[in-house]
This record gives sequence, C-alpha cells and structure tokens, in this order.
Amino acid sequence: MVRARDLLAGRGGRSGRAGRAAVGGALVVDGLAGIDLPFTGRRRAGIFGALLGIVLGLVFIGIGWWLHTQNQPFPDGVTTQAKVTGVHTAEDRDHKIGYSRVISFTTTTGQQVTFTEGATSSRRPEVGRNLTVSYLPGDPQSARILTGWHGWDWISIGVTGAGAVTALAFLGVFVVRLITLVAGIFLLVTAYRNRRRQSRLAGTAWNHPGPGGTDHTA
Repeated sequence: MVRARDLLAGRGGRSGRAGRAAVGGALVVDGLAGIDLPFTGRRRAGIFGALLGIVLGLVFIGIGWWLHTQNQPFPDGVTTQAKVTGVHTAEDRDHKIGYSRVISFTTTTGQQVTFTEGATSSRRPEVGRNLTVSYLPGDPQSARILTGWHGWDWISIGVTGAGAVTALAFLGVFVVRLITLVAGIFLLVTAYRNRRRQSRLAGTAWNHPGPGGTDHTA
C-alpha cells in the first residue's frame, strides 16, 4: 500500500510539474514574441515589439517637438511684422498644383528682405495678409514664420500627441509582457526545482526501502 500510494503521488507530481512547465513555456513565448489569438487572428506584440513601439512613439514626439521649435522665435533673433506679397506656384509629378507664400519684411537696419516659405498648400494663400516672423540679424533670409499658440500648431500638436499615445500604449504592453515573462520563468524554475527534488527523493527511497522492503543496492 505504501509503495502504491507513493507511485500515485509521483505520477501526480510529474503531471503537475509538466503542467507548470508547459504553462511557463507558453508564458515565456508570449512575453518575448507574443502569441497570436487563435480565433480572432489578432497579432499581439511581445516585449521586443513593445520596445519597438515605444521607440516609434518617442520618434514621433521628437518630430513634433522639432516642428514646434520651428514655429518659435530664434533665441538670438529679432521678431518683426511681415506681409504676404506674392504667391509661388509649383507643380508636382502628379500634376497637382502647390502654393507657397512669398513674404517680405524690413530689418532693423532698413534692409528689405523677401523669402518664400518652404511649406506648400493646395489652397492659394491670401496676398496682403500680415504675419509675424523671426530672423537672425546676420542672416535675414533664415526668417521663420511664427504661428500657433507659443509655437504649437495643429500639425505639431497632432504629431506629438500621436507619438505620446503610441508610446504610452506600448509601454502598457511592455509592462504586461514583462510580468508575463517573469511569471513564465518562475513557473519553469519551480518545475525544474521540483523535478530535481522528486528525483532525489525517488533515489533515496530506492536505496533505503521501508520495513519489509528489499535493499536494491545489495
């Protein structure tokens, strides 16, 4: 009876260890690479995919911040009023027409400066509209148009916001995958330690039988 009970306990222990090892392995795979959902076909990002998403979000935040700085005055520059004095027309390879504003202003030394903005629009700009520009005294042609609220316009806000949402979303995925990975490693280590302990116990029982047993080492 004792040996039968021990045998059943050993089988139950092996089954439990195998189950923990299988679950642990699945959690490790899901944490590292992500396991696709079988019924919906949805692909899930693993911890490396989450890191890539965070980096992508940070890149968009950087681009949005750069766009924001382009709408702010130069630190050592001069801010003055300007006017749209003309329209530059260009046609792309798809034969679509783009318009750019030709802007003129007068520096503090009385120099007349005219430049064409780099951005284009599908809508023809209004000539005669007043603008605010910032320029470097040593390079008036470097003038930039000041737009938005403290340099924030819809484009810079949209790009920065999209980057922030992406980075935060993938940060959440990263935390979940990290927890999943740690849990899987814990189950695998636990299953391995239990297997070694059961092996030592089985070896001890084989070499030192109970009363009435047979010593197999003789």
